[in-house]
Amino acid sequence: MNFKNSTETILSFDKLFWIFLAGSFLGVIVEGLYSVWVNGYWESHVVTVWGWFNLLYGIGALGFYYGAAKLKDRSLAMQVFIMTAIATIVELVCGILLKHVLGMRAWNYSTRFMNIDGFICPAFSLAWGFMALIFSLSFRRISHILDKIEHPRIHIAAVVLSIVLGLNYCFASAAIVRWSDRHYGFRPETRLGSYLDRSMNDEWMSSRFMDWYFVDELEESASQE
Repeated sequence: MNFKNSTETILSFDKLFWIFLAGSFLGVIVEGLYSVWVNGYWESHVVTVWGWFNLLYGIGALGFYYGAAKLKDRSLAMQVFIMTAIATIVELVCGILLKHVLGMRAWNYSTRFMNIDGFICPAFSLAWGFMALIFSLSFRRISHILDKIEHPRIHIAAVVLSIVLGLNYCFASAAIVRWSDRHYGFRPETRLGSYLDRSMNDEWMSSRFMDWYFVDELEESASQE
């Protein structure tokens, strides 16, 4: 299935998948290197139970690539503005859902200037804007590179890997939901839930999802200060 923008640029499944996969992986690497530079130690911000992948970074890369294709007839400033606004809104919505549905937080910008409940802030919106600028300026080159690797065998690899990665994200989602339920006192009601309690207990999840924490723990800590 293909998606076409106004200039008939074709965005095939293969292109979109490789962009998503690259964003999912490289985002973790870049953030880990940033942590080394700023904090002096490595932090792995993965959102899978296997491998180094982060769903939000994959969605971000996919959104920027697709946005650059759809908006390529607009001015560069308008492209960056629209994509930055959308990325910021997506980050806000994801943060709100995580907090109010699972009672968890995976990031907190509460110490940042002009933040909104710690979910978004101008500094990280600028980071999204920088990525939007990169994709807008390099869209044609990226698309050209992806054109060169289109091949029936590559397509089969994309389909197989998309299924594997999809299952990875689904299993990670189940593990996170069970982690939250377990924390808030809900017993497992399925065999999968029991399996997750045994194989991916709180200690394992805390080490895997390094910056994730529960909202009630933060509130309790604040009340004791």
